[in-house]
Amino acid sequence: QLYRNVLKATPKVKTVFDVDMPLSEMRRAITWQFRKSAHIQDPRIVDMLVVKGEMDLEETLMQYKQKPHLMRILEDPRMLKERQVNNSLSTGESEFLKKFWKSDE
Repeated sequence: QLYRNVLKATPKVKTVFDVDMPLSEMRRAITWQFRKSAHIQDPRIVDMLVVKGEMDLEETLMQYKQKPHLMRILEDPRMLKERQVNNSLSTGESEFLKKFWKSDE
């Protein structure tokens, strides 16, 4: 239920906070945040995470958060790193080429 509510609120949040990210990317980031905790089995911890998620959603919709707080969730460095690894594998770019393109010499 929480997952559906968050995804339903995504277009409103994008408009209110003027997020410079496509809706599909926002939804992918939200999905990643939920899947990050998918391995948890203890019902007490699951209940705590659901309540915390509902509080976060309410605070976001009531505009108690600021844009940087929201972007910290949407642009989690671990998710971005995971995406970069997947992109480099799909493009076939080697570590040597990455270092070569990054070098300033």
